[in-house]
Amino acid sequence: MRKLPETSEGELKDWRLGRLLGRGSFGLVFAARERKTGYPGAIKVMDRSRIKATSINREHTVLEALGDHPGVVRYLGTYKTWATVSFAMERVTGGELFEYLIHTGAMTEEQARASFVPVLRALAYLHGGAGSGDAIVHRDLKPENLLLVPVDRSRRQVHRFREKLKAAAR
Repeated sequence: MRKLPETSEGELKDWRLGRLLGRGSFGLVFAARERKTGYPGAIKVMDRSRIKATSINREHTVLEALGDHPGVVRYLGTYKTWATVSFAMERVTGGELFEYLIHTGAMTEEQARASFVPVLRALAYLHGGAGSGDAIVHRDLKPENLLLVPVDRSRRQVHRFREKLKAAAR
């Protein structure tokens, strides 16, 4: 199993952490800004004592394999210390599809069809190997894991990947 890359001292020295965006089973997600460029990101900070090393390595492997697709949250790097592992990712500021639906109500069939075409394109990209040759399966696709891009609410981003499977044959 490959070791995760480490920054000097393993610190998130390249990022300035902001407010808490959310809590997950294994960690916290913070708004962040890259110190050098001001680029907005999101940092997922996981407590090593609460998650198996194999799970962290699996998530790291999947994130590295994502490549670049407009419907998939962009991976920006990994940082680790003796107590935590942190993944830096693109920040998507439109909120979750779940919250959007709670506030606005159900979509019409026409809205849903138009909204989910980008999700289906992103899933096809992942299942096709995301540029790495290995198919990626989401395993936890639900409204809470679809993030909205505020400029265009019809664009959804697939997030929170959990498993990477070797493609048997192409």
